[in-house]
Amino acid sequence: MRRITDAQIQKEIDARMAKDAIREKKHQEKCDRRDAFILITAFIVCVLVVGLLGG
Repeated sequence: MRRITDAQIQKEIDARMAKDAIREKKHQEKCDRRDAFILITAFIVCVLVVGLLGG
């Protein structure tokens, strides 16, 4: 029977935490890009509306 040491368990935990952190970072970057796109689109629409109303 194979024995598992505390160091091996800690190594596996660290690897999983690193994978989770990378996945969370990618998700956050995706959300940031989406939010930036929404803000830019809203700004353009506002400029167009103000231009049409003011012109």
